[in-house]
Formats: sequence, structure tokens, C-alpha cells
Amino acid sequence: MLVLFEMTVDTPHTVKEERLASIWAEIPEELKETPHILVFVIPVEVAKTFPKQPIVPSVRKTSVGNHDFGKWEQYVLAVDAQRLWESHS
Repeated sequence: MLVLFEMTVDTPHTVKEERLASIWAEIPEELKETPHILVFVIPVEVAKTFPKQPIVPSVRKTSVGNHDFGKWEQYVLAVDAQRLWESHS
């Protein structure tokens, strides 16, 4: 299974196919045959309204063939930043 984490405070947060393609090019072939998941690490305040994020096609030709990044599963991991930092002070 291939799991990528993306941290953001923006909603919506579009994902550029070009960035995924650059990571994809470095992934071992055996992982390319497994499920692919994007996990967005976001503030707890926006978790309930955080929609599935669009993956914007690249305007430049990428070397990923016909791989469809739009089919990757997406999940949200909500973090209470205030509580996180308070617990470490």
C-alpha cells in the first residue's frame, strides 16, 4: 500500500498531478500495483467540511503513462494543533 501525507490548512486544497507524477517516478514498481491513498492532515476546525480534493491535470507531459491519480482514495486526519502543542510545553 502506498500512503502519501499532505499537510494543509487550506480548503479546498487542489493537488497538482505534476507533483504526484514526480513522486510516482521514484516509487518502486511493486508499490505501483498496490492501493494508493492520499491522507490530508488538516486542522480539526475544518475537518467536517473538508471535501474530496481535486487533482489538477498537468499542463506538461508527465512520464506516468495513463495513470489516473484522480482514482486515489482520499482520507482526512484531523489534528487539534492547540492541544498538540500544549501537551508538549
